[in-house]
Amino acid sequence: MGIDAREWEPSRLREFQAESQRDPELARKAEQAGGATGELEPDQALPAFPKTAFRGLFAKYRDVMRRCSEASDVYHFTALWSALGNALGRRVWFPYGMKLYANTYMIAFGPTGDFKTSACRHGAGIIESAGLRVSRGVGSGEGITDGLGEEPTLFFLEEFTSLLRQRRWEGSTLLSVFTEIFDCPECFERRYRKNPISLDHPVCSVLAGTIAAWFWRDVREMDFEGGFGNRFIYLTGPPNEPVPRPSILDLGFAVEAIRTLKNVPEQETALDAGAEKLWDRFYIAWRKERLSPLETAATKRVPSYSLKLAMVYAALEDTIPVIRAEQLSAAILVVSYASQCLRQLIGERYSGANAHRELEKRIQAAVSRAPGCTITKRELCRALARHYQNAEHFNRVFDSLVRAGDIYTRPQGRGRVLVSTQTFD
Repeated sequence: MGIDAREWEPSRLREFQAESQRDPELARKAEQAGGATGELEPDQALPAFPKTAFRGLFAKYRDVMRRCSEASDVYHFTALWSALGNALGRRVWFPYGMKLYANTYMIAFGPTGDFKTSACRHGAGIIESAGLRVSRGVGSGEGITDGLGEEPTLFFLEEFTSLLRQRRWEGSTLLSVFTEIFDCPECFERRYRKNPISLDHPVCSVLAGTIAAWFWRDVREMDFEGGFGNRFIYLTGPPNEPVPRPSILDLGFAVEAIRTLKNVPEQETALDAGAEKLWDRFYIAWRKERLSPLETAATKRVPSYSLKLAMVYAALEDTIPVIRAEQLSAAILVVSYASQCLRQLIGERYSGANAHRELEKRIQAAVSRAPGCTITKRELCRALARHYQNAEHFNRVFDSLVRAGDIYTRPQGRGRVLVSTQTFD
């Protein structure tokens, strides 16, 4: 999720293509899947969402939604994937050191007014229409477990950070419960003094929306390092064309598909021979990536989400219990796209509403790069001129760094001020 698709996709998938050239059968399957490369647009900040991801039901759902919604195709894909994975519940799994199920924790992020909320509402709506449980909003850690041991539950949060703000309650167990039930344990028990929890076979999915500024207002690095943040997959995308006269939705076909999935016989899935080769090369190349500590923590579940989506494709296309190479290829492409989405989200951590923090970071970096880690304030102002609004903005951020002891100053006369990352003698 935090890997640059402009570097990661071609390098990894060229390895797959090289193998395909030596293996005619794998080459044929890769060609059927639309190829592993050729769909990225390297000059764009965000690559194009892979066309091969829209297989079968996903393509039909996208086409219907385009007639009534201006939301990005990516948001509709996110909502449908969440609904389908939740419907499969514990019925289908992949042996991955444990039983890996198809449930998902998903966040659609983007600017205000891009219709992501309405797209996610439709995903929650088809789940309810199929007779499965949807919980809108959350309460306490103990409260969210009501009904979880009875049937798969989708928690739909129109604003993801509403969940994070509730952790501020004294003694809140909310995030720890969500973190621990992600893997759908056989049994989940917590002997809290007031409200003990005991669940058999819980299945939990989360579908949420947010904007980057609000996300970074409430999310901390430790949320990824502690395991909660890296259980999510993050997706965004450009809006569709304006729809002046939206049609009335008929999503009965999606509701029926969910009803079918929730009745799939319980079974273990497996990769076919071509998918095994594809998976091995993907996984080994992914493990060799060198990322920042935050990206490393945030992308821990990249491989497992590839398998989760591949299981959904296999169930929809009646190849289950076998996952085919073309299904896995499409799933890897989606997670690769999500990798770039997360990188974009991380990049927005110090922008927009967080301009103060972004400028702080730039000032510290500029001083650190200067010879002897010392520079004049005037030189610093000139070097960063395009990164602040006016002198008042610069001085406010500069002064806050001085007060915090992150940089040090010493007057030199005639208004000249030396700035350093080290104390002056």
